[in-house]
Amino acid sequence: MTEISAPRVVVTGLGVISSAGIGKKNLINVLKNGISCVERIDTFNTDDLPSKIGARVNGFNGLDFLERKYAKKLDRAGQFFVALCQMALDDAHLEHIDPFRTGICEGTSLGGIPHALEEQEKYFSSNAKRINPLIAIRAMTGAAGSIAAIIHNIKGPVSAASNGSVSSATALMNAYNHLCQQQADVILAGGAEAPIVRQMYQIFCAAGMLSKNWNTCPQKACRPFDRDRDGMTLGEGGAVLVLENLEHARKRGARIYAELAGISITNDAFSTVAPEGLPNSKVIAIKNVLKQANINKHDIDFISAHGTSTRLNDPIETKAIKNAFGQRA
Repeated sequence: MTEISAPRVVVTGLGVISSAGIGKKNLINVLKNGISCVERIDTFNTDDLPSKIGARVNGFNGLDFLERKYAKKLDRAGQFFVALCQMALDDAHLEHIDPFRTGICEGTSLGGIPHALEEQEKYFSSNAKRINPLIAIRAMTGAAGSIAAIIHNIKGPVSAASNGSVSSATALMNAYNHLCQQQADVILAGGAEAPIVRQMYQIFCAAGMLSKNWNTCPQKACRPFDRDRDGMTLGEGGAVLVLENLEHARKRGARIYAELAGISITNDAFSTVAPEGLPNSKVIAIKNVLKQANINKHDIDFISAHGTSTRLNDPIETKAIKNAFGQRA
């Protein structure tokens, strides 16, 4: 029997919403010029909170991307994701798609939880007799991907992954597998978050996860691998990629940004919040993906690290990179 090789997967479109602004040009500008978008939070009272800073998206209006009938069914993160799908499709110049050969893989760690917590507090503080029934949809992981599928008539695989910090990476893995298994030709994959609400800050501060030493100079707060790091800085926004079968992309003359050559995922089986003291599982993930992609470690010249700026994570991630890449690190 002749073995059929898996198709190559490429990136042909990109949608970005970040604290730098709407669209990829704004993000590229702050990255190239080393600009921090972390600011003092002014959308709610932070007087009693140890962390008073974050990276908020300014100037976003969901109605610029969605009809009102869809916008009212989604929280802020969901509106981000649907807008990102539209931006990615436009960037890829995909005006016409085969509904049954196109899919969506969404990733979100918190989904509509921040919005649900806000609504719960409003409900109890106002002695309301009725809660908004749309909360059931807004708080649902996967609501945004479902509505994006309705808007664009996408009838292929549509799924949502909620896997903590790697939710969007898990969505990319799911999309990659669909494409390699030839279950689709095009997948919109990525994620969005909108955690900058008072209730989420209360939770993260109580857990001791957020930076609190840089409230007077927010631009210096996010400092992964730095000796003065003191925790994460919450931000909002997201990104969606158009992942496409290489042959399909070439046939339509698509612009190709990059190739997704492989994905590997492992876990420590140690703790739900803290990394294991040894970097073994992370090293295995790195080695697995290099093997899958058929790339030598000496050919790698850039790593986008997790870099949480926490005391626990950064040393273990450093050890993993040094262990996997040796002198190349």
